[in-house]
Amino acid sequence: MRTFNKLLIAKLILLIFLAMGSSSFAQTDTMCPDMDKIARIVSSDSMKIFTKRCKIPRKMKREWKKKIKEYYDWSFWNTFEDGFLDLRLANPGRPYNSGCIDDILYPNRQLVFGGKMKSYSFFVYCKGGLHRRRCFVFYDRKKSKIYFFWCSKIYNVEDLIKAIHERNVEYDKELSS
Repeated sequence: MRTFNKLLIAKLILLIFLAMGSSSFAQTDTMCPDMDKIARIVSSDSMKIFTKRCKIPRKMKREWKKKIKEYYDWSFWNTFEDGFLDLRLANPGRPYNSGCIDDILYPNRQLVFGGKMKSYSFFVYCKGGLHRRRCFVFYDRKKSKIYFFWCSKIYNVEDLIKAIHERNVEYDKELSS
C-alpha cells in the first residue's frame, strides 16, 4: 500500500508539471549569467567542439548529474523501479527514448554536441518524453558553477549562438547552481 501511494504521488506531480508547462519551472531572474559573455565563449576559436559523450569533462558531468539528482530529490525517485531518473546520455545518432514510453535498454537523453576549453565547457542534449525539449548546460570551471537553459531547435553551434543572442534560451534558476 505504501509503494502504491508513492507511485500515485509521483504520477500526480508529473501530471501537474505537464499541465503547468515547463516554462513555469524555468524562471528568469537577476541571477541569470551574462548571456552575451556566454555567446562569446561558445563562439571562441579556442572552443573545441565534440559529438561524443566521452568528451564531456568528468567534473562537469559529475556536477550535471548531482544537480539533476538534487532537483528531483533522488532519494524519493530512487524508490521506483521504472527508471524515472535515467541519467544516461546517448551519442548523436544512437537510439534513445525520445517519446513518453521508456525502453530500459535506451537512455532518456541524447547528446547533440558540446564544447570545451580551459575554463569553460558546455553541451546540448535532447530530453525525451511527453514534453520533448533540449537543454543547454554551461559549466564555469573557475567558479565551479553550472547553468541550465531550456531551448529548442538547436542542432549546431551556430544555432546555439543565434538562440543565445535572440534570447531564445530560458534560464532555469532552479537547476542552476
